[in-house]
Amino acid sequence: MSCKRPELEIFPAVDHLLKYESSGYDYYKTYIPSENGLYKLLVKVFEHKPIQILPQELSCNDASNLYTSYLDTHILGDIYNLYNSHRFWKAKYNGKEVSREDAINHACEMIEAGLSAGRRYILLENRNSPALNRLIALIREEYPDIYFIDKNLREIGNGKNYYVDTIDKLNYYNALAGFDSLSHIHSHLENRDKLKAMLSDNLLINTYNISKLGLSAKGDCINLSFKYDKAVKLNIPKSHFLESWADGESAFGEYAVQQAVVNPLNPSSFSDMELLFTLFKILGLSKLQEYDDYYSFLATPAFTERLKAG
Repeated sequence: MSCKRPELEIFPAVDHLLKYESSGYDYYKTYIPSENGLYKLLVKVFEHKPIQILPQELSCNDASNLYTSYLDTHILGDIYNLYNSHRFWKAKYNGKEVSREDAINHACEMIEAGLSAGRRYILLENRNSPALNRLIALIREEYPDIYFIDKNLREIGNGKNYYVDTIDKLNYYNALAGFDSLSHIHSHLENRDKLKAMLSDNLLINTYNISKLGLSAKGDCINLSFKYDKAVKLNIPKSHFLESWADGESAFGEYAVQQAVVNPLNPSSFSDMELLFTLFKILGLSKLQEYDDYYSFLATPAFTERLKAG
């Protein structure tokens, strides 16, 4: 499988390309924003194909004092998901393959119908992305009944979310499920199960592997995933983080860009933020009409100014 570097008018937060002529490898810096901070990656590329994810070497005060950034095994092993032969490839509506454009049209119709029927939850991966928070805020301005929640069933998009203690989680579960605050764990688990059942019936869009959470997306949910779910009406393939653009911020205020290392191997795929932007722009969200596409939304003056500021 051959890949190319993407040709996009955007400003990546990277140093100049490091190339070692003797080995034939290229190395690109990129970042993954998460709810717990900012993963700093060095991606090893051979003949335009990413082959290994490494931690960046970071300088502390001077170039002679280097240390290696922390990466967990999940991030290090995620390179294999890029080439996974079982990766869901083509959008399907009612079990039949559809084009990228038709998938988006069906998704817009499903969102309008879902909102009319009382569906109002969108499940996303929580990460400290200023662009994602800005997009969620714009959507909520015109669609105040839509709630964006993460895998811990917390509402996201209202600023930074690094760590939430057990009491906060307990109160959130109870409040969202419509219960008064309870103090012991048994009641908490009962409420969580009721909340999960409610969410399964009221998800508009799911972009997470919810089987890990004991949840299931039913019927008219739009499923953005690496895996096909026959229980839902519309399945859309998800882009790998090495194929998509995003931004992020660390707990210390460090701003960085998740840059695509390759063009999407699957031209039918979307990242979660790209899908949200595309859908709500087509649905007529007024403040998104000034942007030609997702990339122009991401590369706003605020975005570029923060990069220039270092």
